Amino acid sequence: MTAALSPRVARLGRDLTLPLTAALLVTGIVRLLLPVKASCDLLNCDDFGRFWYATSEWWSHGTSLYALNPASVSADGLAYLNLNLPHTHLLFLPFTALPIGAAAAAWLIAGLVALAASLLVIHRETGWRITWAWLVVAVWWMPTHVQAVTGQLAWFLLVPLTLAWAAARHERWLQAGAWIGLALAVKPFLLPMLVWMLWRGQLRAVLVSLAVVVAIGCGGLALFGIGQYQEWREAIAGVQWYGRPLNASLWGWIYRALVPNGRTATIADLSGIALDLSLVSSALVVVVAWIACGRLRSIDDQWSLVLCTSLLICPLGWVYYGCFLLPGWRARWPGTLATACWLIPTPWLGAGQPSPLATVLWGSAASWGLLLIWVRSLRAS
Repeated sequence: MTAALSPRVARLGRDLTLPLTAALLVTGIVRLLLPVKASCDLLNCDDFGRFWYATSEWWSHGTSLYALNPASVSADGLAYLNLNLPHTHLLFLPFTALPIGAAAAAWLIAGLVALAASLLVIHRETGWRITWAWLVVAVWWMPTHVQAVTGQLAWFLLVPLTLAWAAARHERWLQAGAWIGLALAVKPFLLPMLVWMLWRGQLRAVLVSLAVVVAIGCGGLALFGIGQYQEWREAIAGVQWYGRPLNASLWGWIYRALVPNGRTATIADLSGIALDLSLVSSALVVVVAWIACGRLRSIDDQWSLVLCTSLLICPLGWVYYGCFLLPGWRARWPGTLATACWLIPTPWLGAGQPSPLATVLWGSAASWGLLLIWVRSLRAS
């Protein structure tokens, strides 16, 4: 009986593969686009709106990039400041010529083009090809969903990081340094990439990176003035939302679990030492990564470990930065369990609250996913 059923079950599985894949892909795309529309209707396009308003007001009236604007208040009623460096706003300047809704749509399309360009580079370097299963995972993946909804910079920054990775694989370190410098000028938390190049003896590449950062910074100072950079520093110093569920870093886990935040139940109130715990745990991660990096031989493995470490120790290591790990993975997924953590729908992260158990488990799925990826990155692929 069992022998007779096996071919039928196998045939049924083959027959259902295509419709199930199509259903998951279509529902995933719908699930992706509906929150994007909702974020524009209800939150003035979320993070992108924050940057769009800041750039538009600065260009039109010379106002501060870090003043509160119509997109500053989030769904939880808290005001979130613009944390982008002043020169980063030049990326948004062309989009201010459009109404905010059209600008958000154009930004999303441009981001998808940037993502596709990065994947083409990965394909050229490794021969990796997109499959239907890969597409299904990609549209349901938490970093994809959060990047699309917030309108952040991750897909755009993936391009220079991918080009830097490709250059490093061919020992073109000066090119790699230039591309890393470009990414670093936008997101300073990528500083460990410079330490890695220095560790590999690529001093000239590090100097090129620093030269690019200095050139961009000087251009920004000339255009925006030192006052905007001082306001950026004050905005960074005023951050109080480390415990957001979408913060995948160690800091996010610690502040969710140990600091009352009005969103998640805590295990204990250790507000007084949360900063120290975050710093100490980050230092331990760096030491372990440093030791492990010496055992890894391939550029891909070292790249993945250093980038993952950068995200894990970043105070605001948002989950949408997860796409930065695609080049070192050669666009594959980092194991079943880590991938599953990042496939949990974002509304579920707040389910079951108030509950310390919910906070530690699924409420910190973004952090658990990143931690599992980091542990996997300690070993050679």
